[in-house]
Amino acid sequence: MQYKMIRTMLFLVLVLPLTTACGVDVAGILGQSADGDEAVIEAVEEATAAVEEPQIVLEGFFSSLGFTVNYPAEWVIDYDPVNGAVLASSQQTLDAFDLAGLPDFNALPADSTIVTIQALPFGVAVGTPMDYYDIIAESGSEDDPFTIGEAEAVSVGIYEGVTASLDVNADVLGNGSIDLYILRVDEETLGLMLGIASGDEVPTDVVEAIIASAQYQGTVFALEPTAAPVTATITVEEATETVEEATAIPMPTATVVPPTAEATAEMTPEMEATEEVAMATMAPSDGVELSEIFETEGFFARYPAGWVAEFVPSSGLTLATSQLVLDEFLNSDVPDFDLLGEGSVVMNVVPIPFPAGQGTPRDVFGLVATDSSDEIFTTGEAEDVVIGDYEGVRSPLTFTESATGQGAGDLYILRLNADAVMLVISVTASETSQRDVVEAILATVMIELQ
Repeated sequence: MQYKMIRTMLFLVLVLPLTTACGVDVAGILGQSADGDEAVIEAVEEATAAVEEPQIVLEGFFSSLGFTVNYPAEWVIDYDPVNGAVLASSQQTLDAFDLAGLPDFNALPADSTIVTIQALPFGVAVGTPMDYYDIIAESGSEDDPFTIGEAEAVSVGIYEGVTASLDVNADVLGNGSIDLYILRVDEETLGLMLGIASGDEVPTDVVEAIIASAQYQGTVFALEPTAAPVTATITVEEATETVEEATAIPMPTATVVPPTAEATAEMTPEMEATEEVAMATMAPSDGVELSEIFETEGFFARYPAGWVAEFVPSSGLTLATSQLVLDEFLNSDVPDFDLLGEGSVVMNVVPIPFPAGQGTPRDVFGLVATDSSDEIFTTGEAEDVVIGDYEGVRSPLTFTESATGQGAGDLYILRLNADAVMLVISVTASETSQRDVVEAILATVMIELQ
């Protein structure tokens, strides 16, 4: 959900799996006494070598679902909308890296470098990059195989935020280095990036050149490059400008147009089989007709005629009974049920990385449940539910005085697969939730994570 409370809840869940620029002492150089020209020349050469930035060549190009990034030749990339991008200096390095846990440097090849990039729905209204850092730092314990260092302000391309080094326990993880970046991408999104390297030092120049080239292009779904990948020669300062020139792709509209019969026929056999199972779980007595289809890379759902849909990789799929309802939901900090109109429904579906080994949907609910009157709503008692192929919990939402008018809602946390859960918020402008429609839609949802 796009209201402040929902952003905070997403942040709390996402933070669980969490998962120095060199300087020149110019004053010291200028202040030293030189015994002849050779000393002066030597000092100047040292200063020049320190400040002269090598050129980083990023020939590789990747684009999917509104996310683009450039990277060095010979590097490889793995990407899905939930876990983000993992870029590695070799296929062997990528295969040995487990995004769900901390890196095992003993398993990584020598001279390995990895960059991870994930967009989080953590808006300006929720906090700053430093606020995010503080929560990560304060959540650490003595049992962690690393300690997080002090945060420093940093600018990487057009992005600003903080960076900190992680002091790795070599006895547990092996000999390696990790740098954390928390950068403001836009008003609604933070970027959480890691630079990881075997050995004693992360190659900051390469890592920051890659991060600087990364671009998120707003409310985009199914966005693919319209031309062949572009070769780009990029320095840290030039990275953003070059990528913008290389990725001038027309933006599609936000409201989804139902696909043609030909497009539907292009569904993978796996998706067709799953769709049949999902549709079979909807008893005819439900009286819910889902005639429209939303489909993009790795995400599928059916919904009623007249509804509209919007998909953003970082905040999932939002469905609403009208464009007005959708816009109000996405752009408001608190719901105005009087404006939405009686019977209006909106729902948001977000897959969240949360391995089954870390807890059940009920455990996740315990982390986000709230009874504070200071929030937009309070959560009720969670009950077990089975919706199509998905099992989890459902909790009724009671809106506080901050909301305008009469409304109801539900929070669902469903096990998607062994690696992720679905966080679902549904809101109805009426005294009772329209669970029949919402759960009929949820039974058709299919999400394929790489």
